[in-house]
This record gives sequence, C-alpha cells and structure tokens, in this order.
Amino acid sequence: MRNYDEGQLFFLKRMYRLTELRRARNLSADEEWKVQLLRRAIYSTLCDCLELEVGAEALRLLRRRTPTASR
Repeated sequence: MRNYDEGQLFFLKRMYRLTELRRARNLSADEEWKVQLLRRAIYSTLCDCLELEVGAEALRLLRRRTPTASR
C-alpha cells in the first residue's frame, strides 16, 4: 500500500466523492447544467491528481462502474 501526502490524499478523496456523485446522480433533463458542472469538477480534479503523481489511482476511481442489480 502506498503512503500519500496530504495534497495527494485530498485530491484522491475529492475524486472519490465526485465519482460517487456521478454514479448516484438521478438528474432530470432540465438539470443538465449540474451534469456539466460535475464533469468539469471531475476533469479539474483529475488534472490535479495527474500533477501530484496520483493519476493512476484517480483513473481507477474514475473508471469504476455502478454495480449491476441482481435479477
């Protein structure tokens, strides 16, 4: 397991939170502006993670998929 400094941990936690919001969002068509804001926040946070050399970890969080419901 890797040790992270405060800045790295801050932005990884932010990425986790934003990706959770993306997974859980249930927005109507008239709330498209919220979807756009979320996408921009995720992109900005990814850029910060890349700069802090935790881009691989951030990309793993970003690529997670919503678990499918069992039938």
